[in-house]
Amino acid sequence: MKSESLSVIGGLIRRVSVGLGILAEEPKQRIRTEAEIRDALLAVEELRKVQLDMRGRGLTGKLYLGEH
Repeated sequence: MKSESLSVIGGLIRRVSVGLGILAEEPKQRIRTEAEIRDALLAVEELRKVQLDMRGRGLTGKLYLGEH
């Protein structure tokens, strides 16, 4: 996968993390606005589209969102 694609995926994951308060260091920072949560949900949808596109191109890598 090209580094540009990884950069896009990394940016989307960061949007999700920030929007859900995962990257907040202080508990007070974990409170998110409706706009931040909405942006995180949109980023999740974009990640799903990237995953479907990867499958459509025959790439075997899987993108797991919160699954370990």
